[in-house]
Amino acid sequence: TEEYYCESCYYEEHIYCDYAGEDVHRDHTTTVYIMGSSGHRYSEMVATSAVEYGDDFIFCDSDHEYWRSDDVTFVESEDIYVDPITLEADYFECDWTGEWYHNDDMCRTEDGEKVSKQGIDESDEDWYLTKDGYYSTEPEKKSLIESETEISKRIYNNV
Repeated sequence: TEEYYCESCYYEEHIYCDYAGEDVHRDHTTTVYIMGSSGHRYSEMVATSAVEYGDDFIFCDSDHEYWRSDDVTFVESEDIYVDPITLEADYFECDWTGEWYHNDDMCRTEDGEKVSKQGIDESDEDWYLTKDGYYSTEPEKKSLIESETEISKRIYNNV
């Protein structure tokens, strides 16, 4: 059955969707998010068909929302798309590979580089974790006090 509306009433229940190129009933729309130039997100209603079958929007597992494709980042280490807000808060870009990793996987080198634990482990160089929490290619030298303490422990334990 076709319904007839005056123009004012029609646009109370319909929107024009630029992505679909036609008017769409509000019941057949999906909220999508777009990152504005000011760094804040804003939402738009888009035809569900344009969201599900087009290339303009991607579902992000990070926040369970649809985002404009240009605004999301694929995180290969987790095989998911991440929205820009979560990316900034919870992920880092590896200085060695340019790939994105969760902050839990971040290691810092003595030179201040942010790298993934996987990158450290797969490196051709041997890396050592320092007392300060940084990774270095040189093992830490023990101070005289530490050496004397270890000698005392060995003597005490008859080692």
